[in-house]
Amino acid sequence: MKLLDMKLRATNAVRAYFNRNWTREDLLNFGEISEIAYRGLKRVYLTLLCAMLSFTFGYYLHLFWEEVGPFTVLSSVASLLGLYYTLPMAMRVNQRVSLLMITAFFFGASIGFYTKYLFVVHQNFLAGSIMGTGILWFGSLLSRERREIYMACLVHSYALMYSSFMLNALEVLDSHTAHWVLEVTTVQALFLGYLVVYSQEMLYDAGFGEINFVDRTLTVFFHLPAIVAMNAVRAYFVRSWTREDLINTGEMTQHAYASLKRVYLTLFFAMWSFTFGSFLHWTRGAGGLFTVLSSVASLLCLYCISPLRVRTRVLLLMIAAFSIGASIGIFTKYFFEIDQELVCRLLAPPTLGIGIIWFGSTFTRERSAIYMGSLFYSSLLFFSTFNASNSEYIDSHTAHRMLKVCIVFALFMGYVVVYSQEILYDAHFGEIDFVNRTLTVFFRLPGIVVHAARLCLGA
Repeated sequence: MKLLDMKLRATNAVRAYFNRNWTREDLLNFGEISEIAYRGLKRVYLTLLCAMLSFTFGYYLHLFWEEVGPFTVLSSVASLLGLYYTLPMAMRVNQRVSLLMITAFFFGASIGFYTKYLFVVHQNFLAGSIMGTGILWFGSLLSRERREIYMACLVHSYALMYSSFMLNALEVLDSHTAHWVLEVTTVQALFLGYLVVYSQEMLYDAGFGEINFVDRTLTVFFHLPAIVAMNAVRAYFVRSWTREDLINTGEMTQHAYASLKRVYLTLFFAMWSFTFGSFLHWTRGAGGLFTVLSSVASLLCLYCISPLRVRTRVLLLMIAAFSIGASIGIFTKYFFEIDQELVCRLLAPPTLGIGIIWFGSTFTRERSAIYMGSLFYSSLLFFSTFNASNSEYIDSHTAHRMLKVCIVFALFMGYVVVYSQEILYDAHFGEIDFVNRTLTVFFRLPGIVVHAARLCLGA
């Protein structure tokens, strides 16, 4: 009986740890913060910054004086126990903050023992970054707008990634070290993204009471698996539309039809700009430091500018697409060793396919008629590829690769159809921001595909 009771308690504890009450709408909420939540968020940022400073100081102490290990391990455990048993009362706040800083210091001084024993990582490779947290805290002092606070974090992440990329491009470091630096900065950028999600959870919980900033600072790392694995991922992959909405081929409403045409037209010009930038990078050698900076700056401006300034956002979207297209060869050659000529050839069919869908949408409001153009174009491309592969002018390896490209393209056009169905479904609940929908056509691909596959297999 006791064994069953312990098993039930363990199951409930795990379920309570992984289950969060906030939804995808709460995660994407960028409204102004209330005064109580704003005050609590600033305290968490400041306490987290001080805790990471204490951790870093302890880390450097262990780096130069390794004999302090056994004492610091016991001290970190004792500090955690003291923090756990100290009551979260107003008169004990200063005591709990002091215990938190002591815990961070001793844990930082002890981290080398765990990493070297469990992961065989030397202490010199554990340089923690506290600048991102400091930027978040400083941004929260200047504004109560979530978008502006998180933008500082996003800029810092881009700066980290770009600096590591430049170190590799300038050949200051060898290839192994440069690759390691890129991995470290990527992890740091992902952690700062997690801080944004963690902040959204705190602001959601602030609607139900006061935020205990000491506990929130202490659990920022302990909550990471639950928030990332179960809630952020679930909010990304779960959609509201059903299988009936997916296979709906009825006539569109005038509002949904106008929104869909705008998305198709904007996506066509964005793809054309992307392909043109890639073509210039192939033929003229365009692309490099300037285009990478232009793409980052355009995306940041696109994120900051109000959705009411439509023309400015469309122009920034085209500049971003062109700059990314001119810079894509640098990344494809570094990560995948793909020649830029092949990249240009891969971009031409989907660009033409999007243009055909848009052209078809200008003549009819019937979904089946619009999607038929995409199906006809994919079939035509398959037929031409099959005939070319059977000709004596192309070897078997090239023909096999062309067939793979056609299959990937046909799957992408099928995704565009499903993406269109989601746009038409969301159009029932309000205005469609066609610039954002164009920008996120590739970012939403995994979530939409997984949700559509789940609906089809569940049927």
